[in-house]
Amino acid sequence: MEHTSTTGPGTATPPLRISDAERETIVDELGRHLTAGRLTIAEFDERVARVYRAATQDDAGAVLADLPSTPDPTPPPPAQNPLSRLRLPLHQRIE
Repeated sequence: MEHTSTTGPGTATPPLRISDAERETIVDELGRHLTAGRLTIAEFDERVARVYRAATQDDAGAVLADLPSTPDPTPPPPAQNPLSRLRLPLHQRIE
C-alpha cells in the first residue's frame, strides 16, 4: 500500500511529535537561561516539567517563546599536553 501526502496549498500540517533528544535540547537551553539569570529556579522547574509533558514540538517550544535565543555552547579547546601527541603505551603515559 502506497502512502500519499494529503498536504498541499491551504492544508495545515499536523504538529510533529517531539523526541527525547529534542526535549533534552530544550531543557539544556532552559538551563543556559537559568544560568544567565533570565529564569528563577521555580520558573525553570515549571518549564522543564512542561517540556517533559509535551507531546509535540510546538508545545515544548512554547516554553522558550519569551526568551531570547542562546547560541549553542562551544566546547573548550583541548588542553595542549605535549605527551599526548607522543605514541606512548598507557603505562608510560601514567608515569
